[in-house]
Amino acid sequence: MINKFKNIFILIVLIILLIFFILNPTLVINNITKNTNSFMNNVFPSLFLFFLLIDLLLAFNFITVLKKLFAFPVKKLFHLDINSSFILFISLFSGFPSGSKYITNLLNKKMISIESANTLVTYTHFGNIAFILGTIGPILNKKITLIILICHYLSNLIIAFIIRPKEVIKEKEVDKQASASFTDILSTSIISNTKIIIIIFGTMIFFSTISLIISATIPINSYQSTLLCGILDLSSGIISLNNLSIPLFYKGLLSLIFISFGSLSVHMQVRILLRNTKIKYSYFLLGRISQTALSITLFLLVYWRFY
Repeated sequence: MINKFKNIFILIVLIILLIFFILNPTLVINNITKNTNSFMNNVFPSLFLFFLLIDLLLAFNFITVLKKLFAFPVKKLFHLDINSSFILFISLFSGFPSGSKYITNLLNKKMISIESANTLVTYTHFGNIAFILGTIGPILNKKITLIILICHYLSNLIIAFIIRPKEVIKEKEVDKQASASFTDILSTSIISNTKIIIIIFGTMIFFSTISLIISATIPINSYQSTLLCGILDLSSGIISLNNLSIPLFYKGLLSLIFISFGSLSVHMQVRILLRNTKIKYSYFLLGRISQTALSITLFLLVYWRFY
């Protein structure tokens, strides 16, 4: 019965989208163009090459190098083995949804257990540093953007520390060199990462269009419109902050909430990446709710102390 109503709801939404597109093609096309420019200028440059390089590094046994450089402090703090440490390390710098991407990757290769995967998906949701500094920075300023970055990262690491296993899980040997040629690995990586980038782009366009329809058909003010954009699509919400005449504090707080929760667009991306695994999306959702609450608390403390 629940599935029946869910399917009916989805069908109604899709019909509304189609009708709105037919009646307002210019408005929809302009919205898609704007979001495409935002994607190409902010999201694509910060993700695609990084995804590509990490795949190549993983294929050529970067985990072994990482083991010597990074694993010891992670083991002590978060009780992670080298493979899980790799995922945490990569997600810190590449931005979401890379955490879910590499959790799924290593789980399929049986380099981590399903228990580790469910734990990791809870706290490997990190915004890309280049995206935060390059997109939020010009809207706010460097100081408050740095506060947002610190609170966003620290909240995840606190969660990682709180839910860490009682002891380090025994790591598996992965000291194997790439069996395929560099050309084959590069080709495979380009194809697989292009699919992921298209998923990110497609969900961004889909949810931003829903936001456009709601804003165009329901009388809401600019504040409500920005909040709606941030809930549905992270990038659109942050860019919309530029149009608000509110104190810097509230812009910073809203930016942090959008990034920490991730928006429905990011949640859909994660669900797509996890769909063929036994990883529970509920762990990711609980992590985002916890991170959002914790990051807000940290932001209030840091902002009032240093700003």
